[in-house]
Formats: sequence, structure tokens, C-alpha cells
Amino acid sequence: QVLDCSVCGLLGLSTDKSCPTFFLIRSWSAGARDNSFDDLRYIWGGFAYLQDMMDHAVIRLQTSKSQPLGVFVQQIPYPCFVDDAFIQSIGTILPMFLVLSFMYSVCMTIKSLVLEKELRLKEVLRVVGVQNGALWSARFTENIVLLTVPCVLISVLVKYGKVLQYSDPSVIFVFLLVFCLATISQCFLISVFFSKANLAAACGGLIFFLLYLPYSLCYAWRDVMGFRAKLAVSLLSCVAFGFGCENFSKYEEQGIGIKWHNVGRSPQEGDPYTFIVSIAMMLFDAVLYWVLTWYIENVFPGNHLKQI
Repeated sequence: QVLDCSVCGLLGLSTDKSCPTFFLIRSWSAGARDNSFDDLRYIWGGFAYLQDMMDHAVIRLQTSKSQPLGVFVQQIPYPCFVDDAFIQSIGTILPMFLVLSFMYSVCMTIKSLVLEKELRLKEVLRVVGVQNGALWSARFTENIVLLTVPCVLISVLVKYGKVLQYSDPSVIFVFLLVFCLATISQCFLISVFFSKANLAAACGGLIFFLLYLPYSLCYAWRDVMGFRAKLAVSLLSCVAFGFGCENFSKYEEQGIGIKWHNVGRSPQEGDPYTFIVSIAMMLFDAVLYWVLTWYIENVFPGNHLKQI
């Protein structure tokens, strides 16, 4: 419904994209709009009474009959919904805790990769004819097999621990596994910038966590960020992971949960950034990090590889 700007000013709403109050109505949360201060401005602001007086004035002019002034208001009933503050906060706390849970694995992965360079083990394997692609593939396979186990455990815990009780556990597992793919590729990219294992482990974990922090700003500005802006910041895999967790939160609030039949639909009307977009961006990030790792290692191979 299109409202006049004067009415919008009274209600605190706007449907004009050029109006600064337009973005105030984009954020959605489950529950009836029954807050007496934010949602009933048309009553305490005087609009309902002004409308009532104008209606009675029109009736008096058209019918010559006078009716007593008075307003009777009853809100439209709202269907049942999940009123759980914990579920509403999943969009912010779940990605942070999961990022922290993978912190140790990230540090150890980066340390083992850099330790090979520090001890010149990779150079020895290169000398005997082992291709560089085979070394990276072996490392990738090793890490993804090891991280599959915690992905299964976390999926079972959040499902049957009633954190994401409405979502399909197989969807949760695939989502976490894709995040692990992107995380391993990110570890490869970070490792090429270091030559000391202990320093790489300490700085790598810090860098991994710092790359998550932009999501906190994106979550705060989610009502004013467009689709292209979300895609741009999703080039950081941790941010794309956070957006996916936000979709989990929205669907859990509705009591539906994410299942395979709705991964392509957004829980919020008019938002094109769906759950499947989050997964696609993490896969894209994994490929991007892999390409950057290959390029940097070949252009700036380091002192030991230069001697080979």
C-alpha cells in the first residue's frame, strides 16, 4: 500500500526508496506488530482520531446526520510463532562460535603447511619428481577427511540438541562441509605468506578470526545492504557463512527450518540472498583462494624453491 509522505511521517514508515525511512520497514521478525510505541503510532500520534473526525464530517455533510465521535480499534489476529530469544540471536552467535570452534584446526593446518617449507620437505619431494599439484591435493584430502568428523558431530548436536530443531540435519552437514572446503583453501592461501611455522600458526588463527569480523558490521547494516554488496563481502568465506547462519535463524523463527525444498527461497520477502547463494559463494571462495594460492606460490615461490 502506497502512503502519502505526510502520513508516513506520522507513522514513521515510507514506501519511497528515496525516503530515508524506507529501509526501516525491511527488517522482519516473527510476531505481531503490537508494540505500543513503535507499531501503534497511528493511535498515539493522533492519526486515527483525525481520520475519525474527518469521516464523521463527511457523513454529516453527505447525510445531514450527526454521529458521536469514537474510535474502536482491534488488531488483526496473528498466527502462532516461535517466541525464543535464543533462536533470534542465532544469526550472530552461531557463526562466531563455529568459527571459534574451527580455530585450532586452522592453526594446525597452517602450521603443518609452513613447517614443510621450513624443513624443506616439499623441496625434497619436488626433487624426486612429485608434482606440486599432487602435494596440495594430498594435503586437501587429508584435511577434508579430518574435518568431516566434527561436521557430523556438530550437525547431530545442533539438530538433536534443539538449537536448529526444525532444520534438516543433512542440510546442516552439507553447509558445514562446504564451509570447511572454503576454510581449507583459505588456510592454503594464508600459508604461502609465511616461512616460519610457529609464527604462521599464531598469525593464521588471528587472521582467520579477523576475516569473520566484517560479518558483525554486515549484520548490523543488513537492512540497508543490497544484494550486490552482500555478494561483494561474501568473497570472505566467513561472511558468506554468517549470512547462511542468518537464514537458519530466520527459518527457525518461523518454525519451518531449512530443508532441501526451501534452500532456494529466502525467509525474508524480497531478499534475493538465499541459503543456496551462501553455499555457492563459499564454493566460489574456495576456488578463488585455490587459484590465488597457486598464483602466489608460482610467482613468489620463496628462497628455497628459487634455489631448486
